[in-house]
Amino acid sequence: MAHRLFQGLLPRILSALVLIPLALGAVSAGGPIFAAMVAVAGLVMATEFARLFADAGWTARGLGRFYLPLNIAIALALPALTWGGLEGQALVAVAGGAGLVVLLGWLFDRTGPVWGGVAGLYVWLPCFCLAWMRGQEGGLGWVVWAFLLVWATDIGGYFAGKLIGGPKLMPRVSPNKTWAGAVGGLVCAAASSAVCGWVFEALPLSLTLGMSLPLAAWSQLGDMAESAIKRRFGVKDSGRLIPGHGGMMDRVDGLVFVTPVLAATILFL
Repeated sequence: MAHRLFQGLLPRILSALVLIPLALGAVSAGGPIFAAMVAVAGLVMATEFARLFADAGWTARGLGRFYLPLNIAIALALPALTWGGLEGQALVAVAGGAGLVVLLGWLFDRTGPVWGGVAGLYVWLPCFCLAWMRGQEGGLGWVVWAFLLVWATDIGGYFAGKLIGGPKLMPRVSPNKTWAGAVGGLVCAAASSAVCGWVFEALPLSLTLGMSLPLAAWSQLGDMAESAIKRRFGVKDSGRLIPGHGGMMDRVDGLVFVTPVLAATILFL
């Protein structure tokens, strides 16, 4: 039991000791520093998508001419959100729309429009939402909540799944995920949400507790969706950037799904 629990855990812990302080430091700083962190993460994910396409034999004509310069341009547009006002938001909207159009054109010849849209939306929609959230009133609390909820869901799912085991959740998509792990993730997400609602004045406790379980389930669905994408392209990890985790997409799959929901929540509150 102990061997199964701690197998592969050390690289995860070492990676977390490096990445968590960096992430929380950038979140705390906000402004261009946080926007730059989000932009770099987006570029890494875009590169990982390109690698998936290349590994599948989908050679794209415009990789050097269009794809990489386009993603760099979109990443540079992210700091516009730190300016505030309609001008910055309009620039980001234009960059995002242009990015999706060109990405569709780049991929159309081999992969069809669906995967082009998936890549563009998967990478940049949550990045825009995350940068925008941080710039709102009380944005620090919202972004910290998003991070902690997703991390707690992953940690609770990992340990509950290892300790309890039991029936598989979706074995054809992600063979290691169990129902026990899913429940463990929900419990830890609720606990982390309660802490955030207690610490941050901008987050009503009733809101964080009420949304914790749906958001945790949505985060787990994001994990499953990323697993399905990798299975579609026949790879185990999206990359090798983070020891114990794989690529950037492997690390932020839950955040990709949760962030747009929280951004929409801010808009409609």
